[in-house]
Amino acid sequence: MSVTALEEVYQEQRVNLTIINDLSENERVSVSYAYSDGELFIDFPEDYPEESPLFYPKFEKLDDQVIEVILKTSWERFKSDTFRLDRLMEDFEQSLLPELRQEQLASAESRKAKEQTATKPHEDDDIEYESSKKLPKAVPPNKNEKPKKVKNPKLKTAEDVIRRIQWDEQLDSTEFIVGYVDRFVGLQEKQFDEFSFKNFVDVDFEKQEFGVPQHRIQYFKWRGHIVWDKTIRMDYIFGSGNSDKTIFEPDFEFQ
Repeated sequence: MSVTALEEVYQEQRVNLTIINDLSENERVSVSYAYSDGELFIDFPEDYPEESPLFYPKFEKLDDQVIEVILKTSWERFKSDTFRLDRLMEDFEQSLLPELRQEQLASAESRKAKEQTATKPHEDDDIEYESSKKLPKAVPPNKNEKPKKVKNPKLKTAEDVIRRIQWDEQLDSTEFIVGYVDRFVGLQEKQFDEFSFKNFVDVDFEKQEFGVPQHRIQYFKWRGHIVWDKTIRMDYIFGSGNSDKTIFEPDFEFQ
C-alpha cells in the first residue's frame, strides 16, 4: 500500500525532503531530495513495498544512470529491513554521493592534466599532477604481532579490503570474488584477480584491463561466503562496521 510509503516518508524527517504527492491526487506517493548539485526523485507505486520504488536522479555532473542502477540494487538488499527507506538514503548520502563526487573531480583533473600534457609535451618531465600520484603501498602485517580486538563502528572501505587482500600473506587473492554494479545490467561478480585496481580513469581497456569505480563495489566473497558487504555494513576482514569478528580468528564461523 502507498500508505506504507507515506508513513516511511514522514518518519524520514530530512530537511532536504519534499513531499510532491501524498496520495491526495492518486494512489502514488512521490518525494524529492534536494542537494547542492542536483535532486533525487522517488516514486512509490501503489503496491509498495511489494513493488519497488522508481528512482529518478537529476544531477548536473554525476552519472544519473549509475546512480539509478546502484539505488535499485541497494533497494533489493534493503527492502526487508524495517527502516529500509532510511537505510537506503543514509547509504546514498553518506557513501554513494561523496564517492561519485570525488570520482567526478578526479576524472576532471585527470582530463585537464592530459590536455595540458598534449599541448606541452616538452614539459612532461617537469610537471607533477596530484591526481596521478600513486598511493603508498601498504605494509604487510607482522605475522608475530597479535591482532588487537578493537571495535570500529566505521566500515572499512573497499580500497582498504583490496589492499589487505593484495598484501596480507594470510590471504589468497584467487579465493576472492568481487560483487559490483554494472551500469547496464546491474549486480555482477568477477574474480578478484581479473580487476585492475588502479585509478579508474587510468584503466587501459584497450589493453584488456578491467576495472570499475570503487563506489560500485558492493561486496567481497571469500571461499563462496560474503566477508565484506557495504549495504549491511558487514566486515569479516577487519571486523569493522556491524561486525565484531574476522576470518582470522581460530573459532570463526559464518552465521
